[in-house]
Amino acid sequence: MSLSSGVQPIETSFWGRPLTMVLFRGDRVALVDTGLVGTPADAVLPHLRASGLTPNDLSLIIITHAHADHFGGNEELWLASGKKARFAAHRLDRPWIEDPPAQTRQAYGHYMDLGLMSAGDMANNIQFSGNGVVVDEVLAGGEVFDLGVGLELEIVFAPGHSAGNICVLDRKSKVLAQGETVAGVGQFDAAGKLLTVPYYEDVAVYLHSLATVARLDFETMVPSHLPVMDRRQAARFLEDSLDFALQFEQEVQQRVQAGGEGVTSLDLLRSMDGLWGRYPADLGMYMLLESHLLGLLRRGLAGGSLSTGLVWAGSTQNDLAPLEQEARTAIGDML
Repeated sequence: MSLSSGVQPIETSFWGRPLTMVLFRGDRVALVDTGLVGTPADAVLPHLRASGLTPNDLSLIIITHAHADHFGGNEELWLASGKKARFAAHRLDRPWIEDPPAQTRQAYGHYMDLGLMSAGDMANNIQFSGNGVVVDEVLAGGEVFDLGVGLELEIVFAPGHSAGNICVLDRKSKVLAQGETVAGVGQFDAAGKLLTVPYYEDVAVYLHSLATVARLDFETMVPSHLPVMDRRQAARFLEDSLDFALQFEQEVQQRVQAGGEGVTSLDLLRSMDGLWGRYPADLGMYMLLESHLLGLLRRGLAGGSLSTGLVWAGSTQNDLAPLEQEARTAIGDML
């Protein structure tokens, strides 16, 4: 399958979920994301061979963000390229990409302490994250990589899903490899079954990034875990993502307000099992709940702590209203 001249999605799966990477082929060849450990051997290298390429042809590998299913194959491809491929990632996600074991333990260790992740799951996450590689091109956003034959890859800084999340826009084909900058309404398996809630680290930053993406000049959107979308489909996807984030925020605020003298994050998780008749109270739910609760603390809408109990300290005024309006205006302008 080709999205445009020189732009090819590489479609595979991991742990029962769909995964799409993107290959940009000009005079130079660039790949966006590498999957988990094993993904290169299973999907990337066979695709290169079928396209008349070898791993040595890979000159640039761009990582959209520091989650294992996007960078776990880094070392494999670096070695397969004869250690010639250069890696690019945002400076804020660089530490995890360069040292996955340490960063994975730091990021997920407290879930083990809470009883939401087993030691086996932690070991599995570390194993499939790989050993890491050096990030040669440390990005800030706004960089342009000229691959020749008119292919120009613009790096768009759009955090929220991670601190250093980026999108990659080819100005010629107007194909946007957005990774998980736009998180949708859930995470799904390869058959389309809903597994859990979406994820982003900071709802306020995430809303701003939805507006950023909506303002980009693209015609085709390539998410990492959902089918390719045209511009109109992408606009609906952005709107659904915005609506979910705001509804989840409202749900969390209401439950914290109802908690009176204090409600812990685990208490809230248990109370949200089966949320809206769709979402289980699993690790994914806790991760998203935690991000919203920490947002309330940062924005001064709640006091206390996640472990000892949060107490509502704000007003009922929607402090995210300006960000919501920014995103809705940008999405409306797409249609």
